[in-house]
Amino acid sequence: MATIKYEILSKSENAPIYLRLSIKRELTIPEDISIVGFDDMYWSNSLNPPLTAVRQSGYDVGKRAAELLLQRIQNSTRSNISVIIKTKLMIRKSCKNINVVKNISIAI
Repeated sequence: MATIKYEILSKSENAPIYLRLSIKRELTIPEDISIVGFDDMYWSNSLNPPLTAVRQSGYDVGKRAAELLLQRIQNSTRSNISVIIKTKLMIRKSCKNINVVKNISIAI
């Protein structure tokens, strides 16, 4: 089994740039390079190849951030905390040999 030469994890909105650059450099996706986006934009499945992406709930992130901001306003001496937001890996055709991470920690 061949080893992937390169791996890219980026905001989904940047993924089309990496796809085009890979093709220009004559890299085959996903054989030579794996590309994974973060945010799972609505068009991720329309790319060629369809983009594997980490999906998160923008609503949940925004709600939790607002709650934490209100708490910080009420208590400005409160220390920073880490929050875990549930994510889902949308496996498509832009990568192979995926090792799944169950939770991704996002510091707010």
